[in-house]
Amino acid sequence: MLRSMGQGETKKRLDVERIAGIKQAARIFLTIHGGSGTDDEDFRKAIGVGINIVHINTELRVAWRRGLENGLGKQPDEVVPFQNSAVRLGFRKTG
Repeated sequence: MLRSMGQGETKKRLDVERIAGIKQAARIFLTIHGGSGTDDEDFRKAIGVGINIVHINTELRVAWRRGLENGLGKQPDEVVPFQNSAVRLGFRKTG
């Protein structure tokens, strides 16, 4: 069973003011690691005050899996999904 991110869960929040202070003091590139589950607006604000890179993984894995399940659902006997257009099309629609 696929666990869904963020459904019924409280999103993680970022201390944007603190990020701004760190950026101003350090004057280096800043990266957020472990960003999965973080509020989208917090990402926007953090980028606005100086975050240069955001590392997320769970959302990408969930989108990949949903695409795979969708495509294989259309062709359940497929054994080489990357060569099948119905399966590849499944990767375009997530959510």
